Amino acid sequence: MDNSAKIWPNAPKKVECPSCSKGNQLYLHDAATHYVCVHCKLFVNVSEKKAEKISSKSQKVDFLWPIGKTGQIRGITYQLTGAVLRKEKGASYTWMEYCLFNPLHGYVYLSEYTGNWILLKETSIYPQVKINNHTIEDAEGNSYQLFLRYQTDCLNAIGEFPYNAVDENVKLIKEYINPPVMYMLKEYPSETIWFKGEHISFKEIKEAFGDSEFAPPKIGKGSIEPQFLGIEYKSFAIYAALTILIMGVFTLLFENSLEPKKVFHQSYYFNCNDSANKVYVGEGFKLDKGINNLELFFHTKLEQNWVEAEITLINDDLDEEYTLTKELYYYSGYDDEGSWTDGTNESSEIFNNIPAGNYHIQVIPYLSPNPMNVSLDLEIYRGVAVRSNFYYLIGLLIILVYLQYLRYMSFERKRWSNSNYSTYDHRSWFERNLGGSDE
Repeated sequence: MDNSAKIWPNAPKKVECPSCSKGNQLYLHDAATHYVCVHCKLFVNVSEKKAEKISSKSQKVDFLWPIGKTGQIRGITYQLTGAVLRKEKGASYTWMEYCLFNPLHGYVYLSEYTGNWILLKETSIYPQVKINNHTIEDAEGNSYQLFLRYQTDCLNAIGEFPYNAVDENVKLIKEYINPPVMYMLKEYPSETIWFKGEHISFKEIKEAFGDSEFAPPKIGKGSIEPQFLGIEYKSFAIYAALTILIMGVFTLLFENSLEPKKVFHQSYYFNCNDSANKVYVGEGFKLDKGINNLELFFHTKLEQNWVEAEITLINDDLDEEYTLTKELYYYSGYDDEGSWTDGTNESSEIFNNIPAGNYHIQVIPYLSPNPMNVSLDLEIYRGVAVRSNFYYLIGLLIILVYLQYLRYMSFERKRWSNSNYSTYDHRSWFERNLGGSDE
């Protein structure tokens, strides 16, 4: 529980700028080692009572909230004490850093770049280098990859700080990421300091501090921005494989528990001299046990011939019909490569969701011009196992794994496009697959 909110923030300490002699208010009191005068805009070193210009390349910037603003982030009340506009040395892009303070929990820092936000706090439980300087590992065994190495310049600042925000005297900064978490290492001439950061949404920040006059536009993917449904595709593939395995076991157990019942068996003899579209009506039969499926097995003795039959299942109680068309053919012969066959004399089809009731079968054959009589043997079983749904599941999961692979790789390519240490191919799909360019 954040008890500090009951006794804090207290009244700010009043100080006089050594340059313009006008008053300033320090919310950090004696903990503030540097501040920016609200009147002359110079950067003041409190202990040395020295004021200097922030930067020869100073840029005007609209800061989101006024200094002294308080808000609750993840259950802890913080006060905004300072804000800095920074850029990488040798580069043109800039980002914002906000210094926040709580008397019980200390300092945290908000970093914003192109509308992507990170909440950082100094940590004494820092990771160790693993294998090489590009990979580190924390105490839980999580690996973090080197994302950036850089030095910074300060372009503008407001508020007060417990450190020299304009010239931190940092030799090098390294960022290691494992979204949505990161570690930042600041290397000073005499020490190194680690910070642990987490992704935070601007919505959460606005709920803490309220609306600002403007919102930084979100551009691109943040260095530790989590993907929506961003499970790594390899893990997704493992889950899919386990799902297929489990469903396969259940399918086999279900099939073994079924006892299909033969409800109909009749042989039909089609005379090639019969008139076209002659209707053959089968014997009636009864189906019970509510709604279930039917499997129709077809068997013929074709040779160099074909037969097509329209099979209609008619519910005599409800006057409903279920129709399918089945073609069987069988041809064989010899050629330069040897003997060959084409077609089959046996096949099956499924009628799904057939209710109980009294039924009969109606068959309309369509015969080839070949003057041969044809026989068709038809068997119908009730309550058979249907594997098609299992095969559909396999196909669906394969498609989902592939789509997740595309989503994941696209997101990570965009994320790592901001890094000099990316292992992703950032060429477009057209360039990667066709060897061309986008132009």
